[in-house]
Amino acid sequence: MFATATGLAQDNVPRIVQGTYVGNSIAAISEPKSDSCTKKLKTCDYPTGGQAAAFFAVDSDGNLWVSNQNSDNVSKLAPNGTILGIFAAGKVPAGMLFLNGNIWVANLIDSSVSILQASTGKLVETIMLPSGSSPYQIAAANGNVFVTGENGNLFQISPKNLQVKSIHIGWFPYQVVLHQGYLWVTILTGQLARINPKSGAVTLYSVPGASDITGIAAIGSHLWLLDFDSGNLIEFDPATSQVVATVTTGVEIGQTVYHNFGKVWVSGL
Repeated sequence: MFATATGLAQDNVPRIVQGTYVGNSIAAISEPKSDSCTKKLKTCDYPTGGQAAAFFAVDSDGNLWVSNQNSDNVSKLAPNGTILGIFAAGKVPAGMLFLNGNIWVANLIDSSVSILQASTGKLVETIMLPSGSSPYQIAAANGNVFVTGENGNLFQISPKNLQVKSIHIGWFPYQVVLHQGYLWVTILTGQLARINPKSGAVTLYSVPGASDITGIAAIGSHLWLLDFDSGNLIEFDPATSQVVATVTTGVEIGQTVYHNFGKVWVSGL
């Protein structure tokens, strides 16, 4: 599945800016800095040393961190694709986040979040969430970390004391994006949840024409949503709760949507 990655990179090597789930490697759409493909895009495979590469994050040195879902570990890759290390995480690691020198990893099956030191890969802390919460994606807002859980909750974790608070949303919170000071969470229904990261207040929005929203991206003042069943891409104006446009993408079982290079990227299962 697609995942956005931005960060600093070494000179004269591609800067990894977009990647997709391809079995045991990340196929990256990269932006060469100085070669024959300057100002063009090219793709290249980055084997991760694990199985079922899924999500990734980029640290402050431009290194790529990949969650290997079938290996229960994460890989650290240099910007040129060299594997710098493979480090244990929880069972079926999913969404990842780089924050304050650490890599945060949501572990889907054992309902935990692993915190690894980005410089060494050393495990700093394991945070246990309620049993059956199945954490999936991670975002940072207002100095805290927020993790979506399949048990209907969004979990707020304080990096300072690692205390966990639950924000109840409803059926299967899935993907999350920070937009104009709010967290927007897709739900596997035709609704969106807007969460105030300061107060935890939840507001639900119905999206006309959507039945099962998975992917979400924020572009300008609008949100771009991917409908799981139809694969349609929906441009939604949260200020008016109106659909601005609907695009038929042709993908089967829409999964994720991202914005890069002035284009909208959509993946399907």
